[in-house]
Amino acid sequence: MVVPNDSSSTCLDNVPLTEKAAFVELDSLFVNVDSKAWSERACDRALTILQRHPRLWSLRMGPSRQKPLHLFLLSPAASRLDAIQAIRGMMTEEEDLKRTDETALHSACKSRYASDQVIQFIFENTNPLARVHCNAQGMPPLVYLFMDPNGTGRSSPNLSALKLLLQASPELVKANHPSSGKDQDLLAVAMSLGCSSDVYNVLWEYYPEGQQSFRLCSDYHAGPDRLDMPEAQVLCQMLPHLNTLVCQPQQWATAQAMDTLCQHMATNTTITELDISLSSDTMTPESCQLWTHMLQANTTLTKLKIHAETHQMVQLPGRRVVKTFRSLVSNHDDDSTLLQSILQGLSQNQSLQELELSCFKFPSTALPDTLQQTPPSAPLTTLQLTHCYMPSYQWLSPLLTPSLQQLTMSFRQEPKAPKPQDMTDTLVHILDHCSCLRSLHVGKHDPSVLGGVATRVDDVLKALQRNTSLQTLAIHSLLEQTRHKQHLEHILQRGGNTTLQELPYPSFGECLYSSWEDCEDGNPEALGRIPYYLLWNRFGRHRVQHQGDCTKPKLVELVGCVNEASTEELPRIYQQDILFDLLLETPGVWAC
Repeated sequence: MVVPNDSSSTCLDNVPLTEKAAFVELDSLFVNVDSKAWSERACDRALTILQRHPRLWSLRMGPSRQKPLHLFLLSPAASRLDAIQAIRGMMTEEEDLKRTDETALHSACKSRYASDQVIQFIFENTNPLARVHCNAQGMPPLVYLFMDPNGTGRSSPNLSALKLLLQASPELVKANHPSSGKDQDLLAVAMSLGCSSDVYNVLWEYYPEGQQSFRLCSDYHAGPDRLDMPEAQVLCQMLPHLNTLVCQPQQWATAQAMDTLCQHMATNTTITELDISLSSDTMTPESCQLWTHMLQANTTLTKLKIHAETHQMVQLPGRRVVKTFRSLVSNHDDDSTLLQSILQGLSQNQSLQELELSCFKFPSTALPDTLQQTPPSAPLTTLQLTHCYMPSYQWLSPLLTPSLQQLTMSFRQEPKAPKPQDMTDTLVHILDHCSCLRSLHVGKHDPSVLGGVATRVDDVLKALQRNTSLQTLAIHSLLEQTRHKQHLEHILQRGGNTTLQELPYPSFGECLYSSWEDCEDGNPEALGRIPYYLLWNRFGRHRVQHQGDCTKPKLVELVGCVNEASTEELPRIYQQDILFDLLLETPGVWAC
């Protein structure tokens, strides 16, 4: 290809064109630009038009609606460095990252024709922000050196260009995108694509030392459904360098890869947090035994989240919807081998502090029976049980260790239960006997369950009155009746509980804060109720309130109402008392 000038132009080149006609011709020239059949003459003609009409560099054209530089990089012209240097030199403006889906570096990395020198040249002439700019598919440019545009691993990845660029900027192997704030982890993308081991070796060579966390999640899931042995081996090489590992894509690993990871975790001494999905068809009896051994042998793991994904078809009017439940599942509803293996491992574990288990599809007796046989010995401070059947305190008590500080449960109704089960005794037991408990969240996961979680709400509230440790309380449908809200109001204002800090009930303030608006009119009677509202902030409880009512702007309005009231209706000394109370009782609101 010859970069044209006026002296080397053909007769056709000398024909003057308006800018509109030039665009139409240029648009037709870029048809099949990525084909080997794209002629050198078409390339020369396109360059001549762009020389005479430089504003066309900023327009999108061709079937793919891309800018000329991108199209040249996808064409056979990209094989020559001198040609691309000349083309790049003709551009009159830099790329606008706000308006373009892809950068020139994206196109260079995608190109079948671009040489390593061309890719390096484009990289060097791309500003640092554009080097991590994501296209419409959420991918940074360097991904396309080992990924096909159709979203699978390249059969022939451009490893030489990948090495050149990572040598120049090794931080790009895991860069932070400035607009989204998310890490762009090339190694995680490569694993999700099922790339060859050569790609992993190059990326791992430049992976930052002292890296603390690794997420292999469905964010990057675009290729094969399974993490196989090559990827698992790379993942195991990373384990000694990590303290957090998150593996959550659907059906994320083969049985062999899962077993390999589990074996390495048994001897790992660095990872403290593991968040992992387990699939029923990859958990053989031997795999379950490996999990038991891993949990017994590992001495550094402090936070464990275990769940899997199962699907349930839900019939809706005119369509069927698949709902996904992240939960421990098994091939058979009456098979609890996996759950038993996990709890058996925890029976000898002394390091675990935070545990999250999902129990969807397990029979109601699976968790109680397993806990009775092999109660965990780990000093748990945080426990989360989701999708479980409504528990009784008898079987829950092995998990209510003296060290427990946070307890979260979502439950389901027994399939054959004639009426909603009562959790009053369980809640009273928790409030009376968990002396270190700071946070309690109880909710219903199944919306078909009717009624409250406790039929004797007053007993639960009396237990709350006796409690001296709880700071956060959220129990689904506990305060459905006004009299229960009033009972709790009395407990928190005058009844003795001084520790509760947060009570997130969206409907809680309907009967308590209906008179806030009256204060805006300077109504003396309404202003006289201000101390009543301030009682909710006694003992520093500035978050025990109806969401959106006791906010800083509302308090500022209230102060304005007090100042505007006449001294006859509201003595000044009373105004000062109210303002003093506002400052004294709501430090958290005023400080925000």
